[in-house]
Amino acid sequence: MENQNISVLLVDDDSIFRRFLAHRIKNISPDIEIVEADDGLKAIELFNSRKFNVVLLDIFMPNCDGPEALAKFRSSGEAKIIFITAGPSEKSLEQAIALGASNYISKSTSKENIDILLRAALDRRLNLPRKQ
Repeated sequence: MENQNISVLLVDDDSIFRRFLAHRIKNISPDIEIVEADDGLKAIELFNSRKFNVVLLDIFMPNCDGPEALAKFRSSGEAKIIFITAGPSEKSLEQAIALGASNYISKSTSKENIDILLRAALDRRLNLPRKQ
């Protein structure tokens, strides 16, 4: 399957978790382009310079957190926004949803649940075949 036009912006200041998520996405489809950033300021710059299908955005980061970065994105348009969090607070999740996020991934959830959440985001957005 050709997915050469599919791109994911992956933003997290935790490089180990960022690499873990990139690996999980590549397991879903190795042709998906993944662009990584380690803070919200870089995420704003990247997002506003090109089109992404899916954005995985950490809520809590130094310098510029996820909700602040999302608020500074030019129109999120077709991009599916999913927040990443180590410990979601009700207030931060409400703020994320109000800004247009469709879901969140908890860093403490199982690898299997992370795969399910990622696949659901990519399946709906990118018409990937269902895994048997």
